[in-house]
Order: sequence, then C-alpha cells, then structure tokens
Amino acid sequence: MENSFKKSGDTLERVTTAVVGKMSSYQCSDKKTYSVRYYDSGESNLAEIRLPNGKIYTLAQVISGSGAKYVGDIYEWWSKGDTAYFTDLMANPDQSLECKIKS
Repeated sequence: MENSFKKSGDTLERVTTAVVGKMSSYQCSDKKTYSVRYYDSGESNLAEIRLPNGKIYTLAQVISGSGAKYVGDIYEWWSKGDTAYFTDLMANPDQSLECKIKS
C-alpha cells in the first residue's frame, strides 16, 4: 500500500493506493526456490523475498553499477536479466547463491 495526500479545497485527503508487484521465482545454486515480488512505486523500489523456509523479508533498492540491487535486514539480492545473486551478509558475506529465473 502506498499513502499519499491530495488537496481537496482547503483540506488534505489521505489517498491509499495498492502497488501491485511483479512476482518471479528463482531456482538457486542451493537447489531451493526463492520467490521475489518486485515493487516500483516511482519514488522507491522494493523487493519482497520469500526464503525457502517461508520467511519473508522486504529489501530496499540501493545504487548499483549494473542491474538492480536490494538490501535489507541481513540480506542482499542483486538481479540482472534472468540471473540474481542472494547473499546472507551475516552468515556468509563473501559467498552468494546464484539464482536463475524459473520458466
């Protein structure tokens, strides 16, 4: 959900709109499936990632030299084309899982 304000006469009205994200599933090098929903609200981009254990994390897009990079909590998700890299920045910051979009 995205909140914004609209001026109506001399008052402000709160306008709530749903931002629908694009869902993609990836098969990663650990042989597990990771589901990612990408949200583009214009001002900020988010990726909601569902780990194989069912836990869901929301990552915010950050500046990257190439592709789309998202960081949040202890995780990093970096995607470009049909490939993405998932990194647990606490447990294994120097090793990423390579992930490919499932067809």
